[in-house]
Amino acid sequence: MSKISPPEFLQDTCRKTLNKEVLEWFRDVKSTDDIRSMPRAALRYACTHVENDSIDMTVLRSILFYVVVGVGEPKAWLAPEREIITMEGHPQVILQFVETAASMKARKAKKRHTARYSFRLMKEDFSNSTDEAKIDRLAMNIKRNFPSSFKHQVAQTTYAYVDKANGYQLRIAAFQENDARTLVRKLLDCSLEPSIGFDEAKFSRASTKRRSTPPTKRILGETTRLGDRRPTAIVKLRQADLFIPGYGSRTLTLRQI
Repeated sequence: MSKISPPEFLQDTCRKTLNKEVLEWFRDVKSTDDIRSMPRAALRYACTHVENDSIDMTVLRSILFYVVVGVGEPKAWLAPEREIITMEGHPQVILQFVETAASMKARKAKKRHTARYSFRLMKEDFSNSTDEAKIDRLAMNIKRNFPSSFKHQVAQTTYAYVDKANGYQLRIAAFQENDARTLVRKLLDCSLEPSIGFDEAKFSRASTKRRSTPPTKRILGETTRLGDRRPTAIVKLRQADLFIPGYGSRTLTLRQI
């Protein structure tokens, strides 16, 4: 009997075990789907372990599948399923924005600022297999409204847009009021309901938080400057997910910022 190589045995076990999970998670993806234009096809391709993978590749694919895609563990920005069910149980679209490297460098920040916006699809339950086409349309709507060139400037003033009947309860930090209106219109246009339009009566200025410098706090004998909860920063769309109660999340778009 030949001696077993622990690294090779581990990789082989990972490949056989994890690929089953990858195939199950991306069971809706067809082998003919274009990995260059379809986010889930690209993710399945990147997560699938192959025979000649190095140990680094095995680790990276595992991180992508379990940490970034978030299989088996709810993403930090996704509401728990129980919370969504208590809030009427409608499918939820979550858009995660991340500060650009240039913006972070300009304000000398140690950590990137993030912004999260979401809305619900009040007339959809995705109960049929044919609803896959609706998910594709939703992903296209998001890509059309938020191309890689789109930037949003967050700041200290927040604006609210409340349209509960159509699934929108937005609170947006923006540098200018027109920036907030633009973002609201884009989020409305992402919906699968073409009849949803911007209603001026549902838009309002929520608050202005003026703070010239972040606050400080005494920690372990040293004065530490705390992060500013509402900085002036430029953010871009990094990831969009669809959360369906009882099913889990589907990544609609994923970008490197």
